[in-house]
Amino acid sequence: DPDYVNLVTNYNNVTTVGFPGYPSMTRVTTVARTTGNAPRRDYTKVTVQVSEPTMGTPLNVTIVLADP
Repeated sequence: DPDYVNLVTNYNNVTTVGFPGYPSMTRVTTVARTTGNAPRRDYTKVTVQVSEPTMGTPLNVTIVLADP
Protein backbone atom coordinates (compact mmCIF):
# COMPACT_ATOMS: atom_id res chain seq x y z
CA ASP A 1 0.00 0.00 0.00
CA PRO A 2 1.65 3.28 -1.05
CA ASP A 3 -0.28 5.19 1.66
CA TYR A 4 2.34 4.65 4.41
CA VAL A 5 0.90 7.31 6.73
CA ASN A 6 -2.48 5.56 6.91
CA LEU A 7 -1.39 1.92 7.26
CA VAL A 8 -2.56 1.81 10.90
CA THR A 9 -5.92 3.38 10.04
CA ASN A 10 -6.49 1.11 7.05
CA TYR A 11 -5.26 -2.25 8.37
CA ASN A 12 -4.97 -2.39 12.17
CA ASN A 13 -7.20 -5.04 13.76
CA VAL A 14 -8.59 -6.21 10.41
CA THR A 15 -9.97 -9.75 10.64
CA THR A 16 -10.81 -11.87 7.61
CA VAL A 17 -12.60 -15.21 7.98
CA GLY A 18 -12.88 -17.85 5.29
CA PHE A 19 -10.73 -18.48 2.24
CA PRO A 20 -11.37 -20.73 -0.79
CA GLY A 21 -11.12 -24.30 0.45
CA TYR A 22 -10.63 -23.16 4.06
CA PRO A 23 -13.91 -21.71 5.35
CA SER A 24 -12.73 -21.70 8.99
CA MET A 25 -9.37 -20.02 8.36
CA THR A 26 -8.92 -16.66 10.08
CA ARG A 27 -6.40 -13.92 9.31
CA VAL A 28 -5.87 -11.07 11.79
CA THR A 29 -3.67 -8.11 10.87
CA THR A 30 -2.25 -5.74 13.49
CA VAL A 31 -0.31 -2.60 12.65
CA ALA A 32 1.64 -0.31 15.02
CA ARG A 33 3.54 2.81 13.98
CA THR A 34 6.45 4.20 16.01
CA THR A 35 7.69 7.76 15.52
CA GLY A 36 10.05 10.05 17.37
CA ASN A 37 12.67 12.77 17.05
CA ALA A 38 15.48 11.88 19.46
CA PRO A 39 16.73 9.85 17.67
CA ARG A 40 14.62 10.38 14.54
CA ARG A 41 12.59 7.29 13.77
CA ASP A 42 9.51 6.36 11.81
CA TYR A 43 8.71 2.72 11.28
CA THR A 44 5.64 0.52 11.19
CA LYS A 45 5.39 -3.05 12.47
CA VAL A 46 2.84 -5.27 10.71
CA THR A 47 1.91 -8.68 12.12
CA VAL A 48 -0.39 -11.14 10.39
CA GLN A 49 -1.68 -14.16 12.31
CA VAL A 50 -3.28 -17.02 10.41
CA SER A 51 -5.18 -19.76 12.20
CA GLU A 52 -7.23 -22.72 11.05
CA PRO A 53 -8.55 -25.56 13.21
CA THR A 54 -6.52 -28.25 11.40
CA MET A 55 -3.25 -26.26 11.62
CA GLY A 56 -2.77 -26.58 15.34
CA THR A 57 -0.57 -23.63 16.28
CA PRO A 58 -1.39 -20.31 14.55
CA LEU A 59 1.21 -18.89 12.17
CA ASN A 60 2.52 -15.38 12.86
CA VAL A 61 4.49 -13.31 10.37
CA THR A 62 5.89 -9.87 11.30
CA ILE A 63 7.56 -7.30 9.07
CA VAL A 64 8.90 -3.83 9.82
CA LEU A 65 8.51 -1.04 7.27
CA ALA A 66 10.42 2.23 7.40
CA ASP A 67 9.10 5.59 6.23
CA PRO A 68 10.25 6.05 2.64
